Amino acid sequence: MGDKDCNTSSQTHQNLLDKLTTSITVTVNGTPYHVGSEHHSATSLLEFLRKEGISRGTKGCCYEGGCGVCLVTVKYLDPLTSKLRVYAVNSCCLQLYTCDGLEVTTIEGLGDTRAGLHPIQERLASFDGIQCGYCTPGQVMNMYGILQNNPQPTMQEVEDAFDTTICRCTGYRPILDAMKSFASDAPASLREKGGIIDIEELDGKLCKKTGKACVGQCRRQNQTSDDASCRSQDLTSDDAGCRSRVSKPLHIVTAQAQWFKPVTLPELCNLLKLYAGQPYRLVYGNTGFGVFRQVGPWNFKVLIDIRGVQELYITDLSPNDHIVFGANVSLTALKEAFEKTTDPGLPYANVFVTHLGHVSSSSIRNMSSWAGNLALKNQYNDFTSDVFTLLETVGTLVTVVNGCGESKQYTLTDFLSLDLEGKVIVSMQLPKYNTSDVFLRTFKTSHRLQLCHAHVTSGFNFRVDASNNYLVKEKPTIVIQGINGQLVHAGQTENFLRGRELRDSSVLQGALSLLSEEIVPNDDPLLASPEYRKSLAVGHFYKFVLGVCGQTCARRFMSGGLDLYRPLMTGTQDYGTDNSDVYPVTKSLMKVTAFNLAAGEIKFVADLPPRQGQLHAALVLSTQGNAKIQSIDASMALKIPGVVRFVEASDIPGVNDWRPHGYYAENENQELLCSEQVLYAGQPIGILLAEDEVTAQSSRFAVKVTYTDIQPAITSVEEAMKKRSFFKKIGPITKGDATAAMAAAPHRVKGAVHSSDQYNFHLENQAALCIPTDTGGMDVMATSQWLDACSETVSQVLGLPESSITVETQRLGGGFGGKIFYSPPVAGMCAVAAFVTRRPVLLNLDLHTNMQFQGKRTFYVYDYEVGFDDDGKILAIIATAYSDTGALFFPPDGNEYTEAYIDS
Repeated sequence: MGDKDCNTSSQTHQNLLDKLTTSITVTVNGTPYHVGSEHHSATSLLEFLRKEGISRGTKGCCYEGGCGVCLVTVKYLDPLTSKLRVYAVNSCCLQLYTCDGLEVTTIEGLGDTRAGLHPIQERLASFDGIQCGYCTPGQVMNMYGILQNNPQPTMQEVEDAFDTTICRCTGYRPILDAMKSFASDAPASLREKGGIIDIEELDGKLCKKTGKACVGQCRRQNQTSDDASCRSQDLTSDDAGCRSRVSKPLHIVTAQAQWFKPVTLPELCNLLKLYAGQPYRLVYGNTGFGVFRQVGPWNFKVLIDIRGVQELYITDLSPNDHIVFGANVSLTALKEAFEKTTDPGLPYANVFVTHLGHVSSSSIRNMSSWAGNLALKNQYNDFTSDVFTLLETVGTLVTVVNGCGESKQYTLTDFLSLDLEGKVIVSMQLPKYNTSDVFLRTFKTSHRLQLCHAHVTSGFNFRVDASNNYLVKEKPTIVIQGINGQLVHAGQTENFLRGRELRDSSVLQGALSLLSEEIVPNDDPLLASPEYRKSLAVGHFYKFVLGVCGQTCARRFMSGGLDLYRPLMTGTQDYGTDNSDVYPVTKSLMKVTAFNLAAGEIKFVADLPPRQGQLHAALVLSTQGNAKIQSIDASMALKIPGVVRFVEASDIPGVNDWRPHGYYAENENQELLCSEQVLYAGQPIGILLAEDEVTAQSSRFAVKVTYTDIQPAITSVEEAMKKRSFFKKIGPITKGDATAAMAAAPHRVKGAVHSSDQYNFHLENQAALCIPTDTGGMDVMATSQWLDACSETVSQVLGLPESSITVETQRLGGGFGGKIFYSPPVAGMCAVAAFVTRRPVLLNLDLHTNMQFQGKRTFYVYDYEVGFDDDGKILAIIATAYSDTGALFFPPDGNEYTEAYIDS
């Protein structure tokens, strides 16, 4: 396929522009919203819903599709089936301008405590599946999407579909119990607790008067009642809306970028030819930036939405020797196609179904395409793509079209080195098999099975004569990913095995040895160790061979070839209710605010209605860990439309120290904003203020920080111990005469204990809303577990008396200790921004910023000696404790916890 000039004229492009629509219409909870170019080009559906005040119940946390707190459902016309479908999707990934014609339902669209809750909301609350409640709207919307597609799912289907939501509080059991109570095979214990629900009742809320499905009778009897009262949420109410908008081309010019939506392949090719060489990006589900931030939409001047290109949906399963899937087939649709097929020529169908079920999560698969996944693999060869592994294992061919409309087919190996500039993937071709001697299997090993990148993923495709000692009849396929960016096939092992018998132990040993030699993992601190990844790859091959040989293996080896299947989660709960004279003191009660949380009515700090003139803040963090700041240049950021001001250390009106002086000594101060010496990567350097959150978050990277005197950073406790990099020594902590007791002990043991660091992982990130008062003080709404420290910090950084500072925390979306020490600096930075601008400011950290700035729980190392008697009773402990608090000194982490837990 050449890249010759196909003479695209400017007039042709202008003719295309003349027939394009310049606005979109998205319907949310039955209300249409018309959107033009007024929003940032990178605005997500989540940001639109929250900014416009349409849905504050839809939350944000990771902003990359990994947590599920942002889930909503969308109804759209499926181009594959020409039928309307409803799916749960991650609104933080779904771009606003791709939502043209969609019908969106949020948590507010299901029910509320005034007019009546939806059965899902009511049941989750009554099953005690709500604690902090931050994840609750996402849990509810996920189940709503499940029931819209299948009103009678099995418990297994429900559990599998909850791969997309995270809860830090409840331990999941009560959440899954509540959701499984809707399943067709739910046990009597769950059905009785949840009550009987008719299928029709799943489309709407429950009437507060009757407890039955709403029929709108209240509104007919009282025309002045709230429109929301007992209103049906039947998603089939406006099918024509979805159908009429699906094929409209778009061209929207925002202040940041152009947004195109072509609806034919020639229109797309014209755009590719016109903008090749410029910073453009093709957009389908926008899930790729969750893996690589570089492909985020804020980095491009031209965004081309390909969802409307009908030719990219063409799918053909009828040919005798192959099947074809268009590039716009989602991973969910691909999985469903293999689930439904009974074609004997596709012996790998079940393999694909199982493995695709382990790719990301169900909501991400609803949004993402197989072609988008391959495009990421093309751009980042070291991306451990499960989709690539599956497709390469069966010998898939992909068809690519350039801007001139010329198409060419590539093997996936050749595709990896193809320059996709000015080109688009249009389809893939998978083979059919006319033989029954194919043994095909894939593996994935990761921290967890779903919503997690693989350490190593592999695929094996062998034609084997089982009657001839499992003779490998032709060159097999061995695909391994996760080793390095170059290895695709274990070619030497493939050649070695051709014509050899797998049941021959010498052949197996030779293959294992050769495979081990040709697997050379790269050493990357972000990945598992090279030794571990090599052992996984070799282990996958060994497991495959054991599975092929099956019952002919010795009994002690047979189980090694089997997969481990996790059974359904089950559990029971006993509240210990005492029915004696003290009753009802011991009676369990539902959380008081459970119904409000289930309805998404409860407001967390970032959910509070914006004040007049409110600004949004984003932190500029250091990218070096041990250096000095030479200069800070915010000029480029300040030129971006919507950016208001950059705040740095010199703007602080009080003391540049966020540690409250009432709790820390003078020599323990820590700068609120780094002025010169950088202590750690992720230390706040400045605050960028903008009129909206999207602009603030995307523009902060335009602030240029120059460093000098860059020194090696200490990144492990072992390295710190070796270099004697210590804060002031604490202790010793002495109880009794441990030395004498140790000398007298009949038994002694020496050793070391390492407790690894751990992120606190509160789903609600650190946030603060600061409002200057008319008397010169500051009102602060903080996500804090230490309010008095927040008050003192704000007082000292503003140089104001503490009596003029008011700090309030109504509730937290999880804390787990993470909002103790690091809530004061967040409140302090927000307060400084509000003080210098004299405007209300919301500082709502995204997950990346939260983790970089806050760090993790303390890492401990204990070198110990324990003396004990013949019965195992501990008589003495002598230990040296090292606590890695990072660049900052926290006294409680150094002594209080050690003293409290050393003997446990």
